[in-house]
Amino acid sequence: MIVVSTKYTFQGRFSFDHIAEQAAGRQSDFSGSGFGVRDLGWVCKSEIEARRIKRALDKVGLSASISPAEPGTVDK
Repeated sequence: MIVVSTKYTFQGRFSFDHIAEQAAGRQSDFSGSGFGVRDLGWVCKSEIEARRIKRALDKVGLSASISPAEPGTVDK
């Protein structure tokens, strides 16, 4: 499994969540916030899917990263 994640400065509004999820084509698999930062992530079964989501997030101005899922943390 591969994880695509993005983060942005959080100002109490979830509008970027909607923009990111719309760009990715599905709801995020995990999210969280703290210290003024909002994190969103998608678990992907293939590298092709991960690259598509990353490219879509980059296009809407949300910098994204791709990393392998840590063993035992993803149950999909």
